[in-house]
Amino acid sequence: MQRGIHPAEINKRITSARESWQILDIVNTFGAEFDAVNVATALHRIAKQRPEDVARLVSSDGFKQLVMMVDIQVTHCFCLVSIVLRFGVYCPKIRIILQPTTV
Repeated sequence: MQRGIHPAEINKRITSARESWQILDIVNTFGAEFDAVNVATALHRIAKQRPEDVARLVSSDGFKQLVMMVDIQVTHCFCLVSIVLRFGVYCPKIRIILQPTTV
């Protein structure tokens, strides 16, 4: 597994991939460097390409790794939201920004 590549470079590689299998190769190679944007981009591009052999694709190690990354990124996002909301309790300006607007 390669390390030290910037997430923006990973996204360029994902978006330039012509086949779902190329995207999964990127997942296998650079998975440890993925951020939430990379995970979302990879899933979106795979879905957009509409692979013919979906059963084989979803059972591949690369796709399984991508699904695990989704779980990790969702957990991180929930943690960030929780931190921001808790911070809003102590900082009125943040609380005002976070309040939903009514239409």
